[in-house]
Amino acid sequence: RKMYVVGKTSVGCTVEAAGRQEVVQQTVTQWLFVLEGAFDLTTRDGLTQRCAHGDTVVIPEGWSGVRENLETVKAIWVETSN
Repeated sequence: RKMYVVGKTSVGCTVEAAGRQEVVQQTVTQWLFVLEGAFDLTTRDGLTQRCAHGDTVVIPEGWSGVRENLETVKAIWVETSN
């Protein structure tokens, strides 16, 4: 849920269940601070990065790949767009 919006910047928090989401051309740059849970980010080239509790993650605008929540994920996020 969004908690703050100023211009092209939004801040919020999210709780997402386990599952898989294909991302084609991410439309914003997203910063995540993972509070609970774990997920994998896999690029179209097949490179996988595990992200878990305590990690800060940046997903750049234009990124494409798969995000797979391995369990329920709670995170604080910031999004910016050009």
